[in-house]
Amino acid sequence: MPRRQDLLRRLYDAGITPRCLLRLDAELQDHYVDLEREALGAVKDVVVIESTDSLFEHAAIEAAYKFKYRPRIIRGESIEVPGVRNKITFDIAV
Repeated sequence: MPRRQDLLRRLYDAGITPRCLLRLDAELQDHYVDLEREALGAVKDVVVIESTDSLFEHAAIEAAYKFKYRPRIIRGESIEVPGVRNKITFDIAV
């Protein structure tokens, strides 16, 4: 089985930039800062839509779950935002 470093070297040599396109839903969570309530968007239901290499999918999903969003405001109300798309590009330094 090829080592991870060998796989990275082959991608680098081939000029391939690893990318993952994700679809995720931003849900609301209450967050308290200095006793004031603030709604923040947390990530749920991350799905890989497209990927140049499956080797990077797990890292992209883990990164997406750490994202925080300011929620969309419509008529003064914070709402959840389904179907947010985010492209994560990995920079390989070998």
